[in-house]
Amino acid sequence: MELLEWACIRAINPISTGHENKTVGIYVDVSHEAATPPGFEVTVAVELVEMDGRRLISAVEAHDRVDLISKERHERFVINKEKFGEKFGEKIEEQCITLRSVRPVRRAAQFG
Repeated sequence: MELLEWACIRAINPISTGHENKTVGIYVDVSHEAATPPGFEVTVAVELVEMDGRRLISAVEAHDRVDLISKERHERFVINKEKFGEKFGEKIEEQCITLRSVRPVRRAAQFG
């Protein structure tokens, strides 16, 4: 799945983002069609099939030169890197404060 996502990101980034933007995955639907033996070369084809505002939908297929091995519907959303980073940082900071205020819980005795 990582190879499919990476291929999708590389295919859509040139058309969907500027320096201030990036995309994040929001939905993946993958099918496994055939097994690939170790050492086989896998190629991935990505087609951007729909743009709905900032939502991008791609059809992805992976082949091993013999069989179609996987199909995927992949959705990504264009975000502003700076705003996303700020919100992400706030979330981390909030969680750290919450974790500092939580006291360890004693474990119940185990009978066995």
